[in-house]
Amino acid sequence: MTGLRLQIVAGLLVVTVLLNGVLGLVLLRLEETAMSGSMGDQIDTIQDAAGGSLGSLIAGGASRGQVDEMARHWLETGSIDGLWAFDGSGREAAAWTRDGWSGVSVDPVLPAAVRAEGVQASGPGVDRARFLQVPSGRGMGCVVVGTDLGRILGPVRSLRGFVILYVGLHALAILALSYAIVTLAVVRPIERLR
Repeated sequence: MTGLRLQIVAGLLVVTVLLNGVLGLVLLRLEETAMSGSMGDQIDTIQDAAGGSLGSLIAGGASRGQVDEMARHWLETGSIDGLWAFDGSGREAAAWTRDGWSGVSVDPVLPAAVRAEGVQASGPGVDRARFLQVPSGRGMGCVVVGTDLGRILGPVRSLRGFVILYVGLHALAILALSYAIVTLAVVRPIERLR
């Protein structure tokens, strides 16, 4: 009887873990994808505003201190992780980045008078980042704005641990409950019959 009880309980445990685990991780991935898509438009708007304001300052002949202050403001807002100013010939004139992005280098899309997505970058973390090139105007070059999507979507990704914990606790609860039910409803009546 113990073998039958263990087989039934093990079968229920496997089914529970597979159904809940797969369903939980699939739902989490769908949420992450939906959140990434809906945030894309918002990130584009913020990047456009950051690049446009910085480019306008540069094209308007603002002092380096004013440009630095504006760049620091955008970095402190939380959605911008890097700003790179390029002159009309495509050379980097200045760069402002968060600490984790100190090794990033960006190649501007030429001609610099065009707003462009998908700017090429290299360095740590760029595989999970979104870059936008915003022209400075009057042939003054462009500003490239970078946002680390991994940092923004981090809270959703941290839910994976909670899903795994939930599946584990749920499986233990199902295991204990199914063991008790199989013992009371199947094993004891069979033992009494015997």
